[in-house]
Amino acid sequence: MSITTQSWEKFPILTRPDGSFVITVNGNPYHVPKEQEGEFAPLWQAVAGFVKENPGQATPEPVPPSPDPVALRLSEIQAELDTIDRQTARPERALRVAAIMGLPESETDKERLVALEERAGKLREEMHEIQEAQNG
Repeated sequence: MSITTQSWEKFPILTRPDGSFVITVNGNPYHVPKEQEGEFAPLWQAVAGFVKENPGQATPEPVPPSPDPVALRLSEIQAELDTIDRQTARPERALRVAAIMGLPESETDKERLVALEERAGKLREEMHEIQEAQNG
């Protein structure tokens, strides 16, 4: 891709802590890694020189906010509950089929289902406690 100076000079430039830049090319962000040699070196040097001459054109890249630990834990719990829901489908189906066909139930399926339900119950309890603490 050939990038001309005129195509990115008109737009704000983001600076990153590692010395690289994010410029705008054809309306899209374009990362310019800091290289002294190699493919990006000429473009990086052009951007660095431009930023030095026009410091008002560059701003530090915004740092994303740190995740809220409580919201993060609730998200983890929900993800695990979703996984458990998917994992219970097979043993539940096997037990239903056995009941319909009058076959003996598989102890393995029963044990797996009980273990999954116990884990889900503990997770729901933890989720409820967190939500209660948040609501005061």
